[in-house]
Amino acid sequence: MIYYAHHIWKYGTKIEDFELFVINKHFHDSYIHNPAVFVNPNESEESIMRDCFSKIDASDALVFSDLSGVAGKGVISEIEYAQSLGLRVYRIVANRLVEITEKIRYNLLNTGCNRIYAEIVA
Repeated sequence: MIYYAHHIWKYGTKIEDFELFVINKHFHDSYIHNPAVFVNPNESEESIMRDCFSKIDASDALVFSDLSGVAGKGVISEIEYAQSLGLRVYRIVANRLVEITEKIRYNLLNTGCNRIYAEIVA
């Protein structure tokens, strides 16, 4: 099982469809936990993250995407959680997956309510 961490702005878009295609191309016939399917945006952030972490617990790897190198707080939290479990973590780069073998590094940009959180440092 693969957990797909991505920004809520991508939910239900053609970008999400493309990223799911890239994940499926790499992980043939794997079930993908997609938060766009199970997250209720009306829940508290704490409740949402609890649900996401439980899906990560049941996954073999995490694949994430960003928006021009910027990820939301939830995505960063999901990556850090997956890494703390020792899961393999991959970043979607163009039309392929790149494994992240070191602890995710990022520069904080904003911790306000716009959900933009950090610029990922490669």
